[in-house]
Amino acid sequence: MRPLRVFGDCNVFISILIGGSMKPLRDYLFSTDVDLVVSEELLAEIVDVGERSRLRRHFDTEKLHAFIALLREVGDLVEGPKKPPKRSRDPDDDYLLGLSEAGKAGILLTGDADLLVLVKHKRTRIMNAGTFIKEFVG
Repeated sequence: MRPLRVFGDCNVFISILIGGSMKPLRDYLFSTDVDLVVSEELLAEIVDVGERSRLRRHFDTEKLHAFIALLREVGDLVEGPKKPPKRSRDPDDDYLLGLSEAGKAGILLTGDADLLVLVKHKRTRIMNAGTFIKEFVG
C-alpha cells in the first residue's frame, strides 16, 4: 500500500511541539505509512508562530529549530502557486489549499474552522487531528 500523503497546517505542528495527546499523531506522521508534504512557506510560518513568547513555556527555540530540521529531512518539499485563487473564507488560508493541491496531498490536517468547513478541496480531504487519529492511527 502506498503511503498516505499528508499536509499539515501550522497549528497542527505547533500542537505536536507542545506535546501531550498529539504524540500518536506525531509518531504516525513520521512513520513509513505517511509521506509528509511541507513547504518553505509553511516552515517559515511554524518558526514565526513557534518563536512567540507565549509558547516558550512549552518548548524552547532549540527544540523548535530541531523540529524544523526534522520536517525538512523527512518531508516532501513542494512549492505552491505564487498567487493562489480565493478558495476559503479566510484568504490567508488559501495558500494551504494551493500547497495541498501542488503536493497531491490526500489529507490536509488543520484546526482552522475556515478550512474545516470546506471538508474537501479537489482530491484533498480536510480534517482535524482528532478525526485523523481516530480514522488512521487507531
